[in-house]
Amino acid sequence: MLSRRNIRIKVMQSLYAYSLDDEMSLADAQNLYRKRVDKSYDLFLFSLHVIMQICQFAEKDEKMRSEKYLPKAEDKEFKGVLTKNPLTQSIIRDPFLRKRVEDGKFEEWIDEDLLKNLYKEFSQEEDYQSYAVRGEWKEEEHIEMLHTLLRFLKKKESFNEILEDALPNWVDDKSLVVGALKKTFKTLPLEEGWLRDFYPDAEKVQEFGEELFIKVISKKEEVEDIIRPKLENWDISRLALVDTISLQMAIVEFLYFPTIPVKVTINEYVDISKRYSTDKSKEFINGLLDKIKNDLVERGKIVKEGRGLRQ
Repeated sequence: MLSRRNIRIKVMQSLYAYSLDDEMSLADAQNLYRKRVDKSYDLFLFSLHVIMQICQFAEKDEKMRSEKYLPKAEDKEFKGVLTKNPLTQSIIRDPFLRKRVEDGKFEEWIDEDLLKNLYKEFSQEEDYQSYAVRGEWKEEEHIEMLHTLLRFLKKKESFNEILEDALPNWVDDKSLVVGALKKTFKTLPLEEGWLRDFYPDAEKVQEFGEELFIKVISKKEEVEDIIRPKLENWDISRLALVDTISLQMAIVEFLYFPTIPVKVTINEYVDISKRYSTDKSKEFINGLLDKIKNDLVERGKIVKEGRGLRQ
């Protein structure tokens, strides 16, 4: 579920922590990277669990409406189908998710009143009101309502706060998790093992992420020797640490990751700098990497698999 962009960010954050903490060992820093990957997976499962908790208020809503002394016509027609439909139930009852919720103590991170209020707000949406009284439903209508709920929740500050308070990496991984949730909804009903198999694949986490991390550490002197001549009387120690790490990671990708096009590498670190560094970093990173790329190409140092990957 993690893209290479997300992996790069987690490697960068772990290298940043390693650079600032003289007492952190290389093994500790690697372990920190792995924990960041695990936290992304936990965030996906926790987000899914929170949404299912909100869905379950629909059944309670139906019961409350049915027990009114003088129910209105819409109360009599209302069905807690958002909870009861077999697609939602396939998530709620999934044994793997239930175990992760218990093992991760997810319930400790949840404020039930906040979730109840979110459901109440959502229950006022016209699309949901129409859905809840329909009488007959197709599978695609249940799936679309889950997507509608997700779109609604994404805009709600309280929902974002729940996730950020529980797992601060929500800020970094929000788009990743939302994409994973959408993909999950599209596959419903949930098959056994789907959530377990959704763990980030080894090719990205280990073969790319861990290798990138180790190479940046082990090739630090070589990479800094490449950077210094291009700084034009600017000492490398005066660079923002995030910029230094981004440059180091990009050069390592130029030299040691033959399947990643140079243009992709430059674009990735320019985009990352927009979010994690100073206002001027985008132009600085882009210009410096372009100079370094041209020099390394001329010297025959960049060897990529496939035509055009050095450009």
